[in-house]
Amino acid sequence: MRQRPPHRTASLRGFLGRVSGGRSTRGASTWKRTAAPARPGSRFAIILGLLAGICLAGLFSACAKPERLHPAADYPLPGIERPMKRPGFWIARHPSPDAVILTPPEIEAFNRRIRSELGLSEDLGAFSAPYAGSRLRKTLQTALLKHRLGAYYLPGGAQAGPDFFDFLENAMNLEAILERVTPRYGVTTGMTFQRVLPTLTGLYRSTEGRMFDRLQNSTLDLGTPLVVLHESRDGGWLYAVSELCAGWTQTRDIALCAPDQWGAFVHPEETAVACSAKVDVFLDRSGTIFHEYMRMGTRLPLIDADPDMARILLPIRGPSGRLWTRPGFVSSSSLHRGAFPFTARRVIQQAFEMLHEPYGWGGLDGEQDCSRFIQQVFATVGINLPRNSADQALVGEPLEGFAPALPASEKERLIAGGADGGATLLYMRGHIMLYLGSVGGRVYAIHNVWAYREPAPPNDLTRIVARVAVTDLRLGEGARGGSWLDRLRAVRILGPIKEATVKNQTNSRVELHPALNSAAVYPADILHR
Repeated sequence: MRQRPPHRTASLRGFLGRVSGGRSTRGASTWKRTAAPARPGSRFAIILGLLAGICLAGLFSACAKPERLHPAADYPLPGIERPMKRPGFWIARHPSPDAVILTPPEIEAFNRRIRSELGLSEDLGAFSAPYAGSRLRKTLQTALLKHRLGAYYLPGGAQAGPDFFDFLENAMNLEAILERVTPRYGVTTGMTFQRVLPTLTGLYRSTEGRMFDRLQNSTLDLGTPLVVLHESRDGGWLYAVSELCAGWTQTRDIALCAPDQWGAFVHPEETAVACSAKVDVFLDRSGTIFHEYMRMGTRLPLIDADPDMARILLPIRGPSGRLWTRPGFVSSSSLHRGAFPFTARRVIQQAFEMLHEPYGWGGLDGEQDCSRFIQQVFATVGINLPRNSADQALVGEPLEGFAPALPASEKERLIAGGADGGATLLYMRGHIMLYLGSVGGRVYAIHNVWAYREPAPPNDLTRIVARVAVTDLRLGEGARGGSWLDRLRAVRILGPIKEATVKNQTNSRVELHPALNSAAVYPADILHR
């Protein structure tokens, strides 16, 4: 129940005191009502006064400005028929669902190009040592300055002021960064947040809603390998780099280790890959002592497996903060030995394993946003895509003839004729989707989406989806921002990359990462990641 503002409560109490024959006196911090002398009919007057007060309270409440709420999307979503929510529907329409798109050596080369030539992910094994302290200091200062100069709000609704950022700048301990930083190695011992600045306090673009914490960079899964470059003043946070992103993580969730121990954990003889949306990890074979869960695509060392349970190697943070390991147990049906073959059938099946999974900006609450959904699905076939949608839109071959300015009908025709279901990414500013196929001229995709807009004059209506869903790209047709087809900026097919294409892409990005672009603004009906 929403509380009334204090001044409104005071006025109402004074009114009730008067109409009931009592006298209301206002003190420094409390209200005190003194009784009127009893007279005939006074009880009836009190009852009338209470009834009048209740009616007026209801009137005032109705006139108060309501909170900004958006209606839920229709279910099923517009344009979606019942069979379309099953992977078999799309697999059956694919011309060659079991053809291998990339072989393991080709996947290795594909990933290497993402790291080395496009520069969109990190090769932690080849991380430079020592690391330039000036570069690290500039990175941290840029992240702080970007938020200091913007208009952001704290969870209570107050605007984040200089004191908030001064406190964080002090916590970042920038003066302790040496000119030559010696990297340390570590592994996450559970699912943990990676933050843009060393705080769990949220920072928001407006006073309404708490879904989009701008300091939430990502969520790291159990067993994520890291290179640690810096420590906060109080030792509670470590600034670390993963293969996909960099940020501040709580020290208690990282186990440090020597480079050789780190290498043995990260590159084991056999790897178990999580192939369900979420996979429970237990400390006992009978599955009664819960430890953590793995999200799809998470990889951990595999010890052995039987038809019922697989035994994996878990990273544990020892008393001194060093890496210990112990066996953990997972249902064998939820894991795969190494990556699946990269076929359209497998990618579509993995995507539908995530159908209806909730949306989580930056992985908040252990969920996933649009780009993390794409990254998790392709991780199961060994493709290590970048973390953010704008970077993912640079990977693979562009669809021939496609241009952002084309009419929606021409985009539909080109995608239907040249894109591969289960191997094509559809990108619009701040959002990315996996192409499934075309039906009756309409383009369909599966993606983790927050909302869409529909025309509702005089303004557009935002409808909340907030989950992984199958949609067509005509959603938003007639709205001021246009349909998703109208806003589509890139179509990328994941397959063998031509050398010329790689060279041309190296220095041409679709857009800046928001952490480096303080002017980045994204429509309310889509999500950036």
